[in-house]
Amino acid sequence: MDKNKTFVTLLSSPDYLKGVLVLANSLKIVESKYPLIVLMTSDFIKKNKKIIETLKKYHVEFKVLKKSFVIPDKNSRYMHSRRWVHTFDKLQVFGLTEFKKIVFLDSDMLVIKNVDELFNKPHLTFAAASEQVSGFEDWDMPNTGMMVIEPKAGTPEKIFENWQVVQSKKTDFSDQDLIHYYFKQEFKNQLDWRVPAIFNAFVFLLDKIIKENGYNLNLDDPEEKTISVLHFAIKDRPWLMNTKEIIFFYFDRLVNRKYQEIKAYRLYFRHLSKIRF
Repeated sequence: MDKNKTFVTLLSSPDYLKGVLVLANSLKIVESKYPLIVLMTSDFIKKNKKIIETLKKYHVEFKVLKKSFVIPDKNSRYMHSRRWVHTFDKLQVFGLTEFKKIVFLDSDMLVIKNVDELFNKPHLTFAAASEQVSGFEDWDMPNTGMMVIEPKAGTPEKIFENWQVVQSKKTDFSDQDLIHYYFKQEFKNQLDWRVPAIFNAFVFLLDKIIKENGYNLNLDDPEEKTISVLHFAIKDRPWLMNTKEIIFFYFDRLVNRKYQEIKAYRLYFRHLSKIRF
């Protein structure tokens, strides 16, 4: 195993702990050669001390960040999506210089096929999963749920210091918007930043992604077109759903014939069943 390479995710809300544990376990199941390191701030740990015990119980590595990137309250109150207020520490992955290469994965992802090949991709490799299906052609910028990064000292601060410029153009912004702004020239000039949607497949678009791109969820006999990473973004995080919500979810997807999405959630619940607090 190359100790200079690692997967990284961010835990900034206790509500996402189960998501982190499922992600970590999914990497082990697909026999990845590389560990997963969970980033947390010292302030977050002080308020959620038992989380450390849980991570240790499941043998998940973690790193404590001494500082935190926070938007001042007087500015963040204008942000409608409050969940983004606590995700700016994702930017700190760009400064983890103890590693030569990092593959960042959001904590609401599930790895279902080995993705170690991503470590062979160049710095600033992303997927624009939703841009590859009809109706979402304008979503053509990188999605930061999956990022291949070669860290450099000082980069996180340089990205974050642009938040006021970005907010002046877009009140409800996130870490992703800051990354888009800071690296806009690189994304324009670096034509090979994009990898297929199989590495970051939005589950709410999964049926479209599979149908329009010829992908599949055939994990019994996986091949090049088999989805590797499922991204449970936007809404309906599986580990936060109660029984009533799950029943309604399945009914709605059956009515709308979203069979691949149903398959993805069933797969996630199978992984989730192995997590016990």
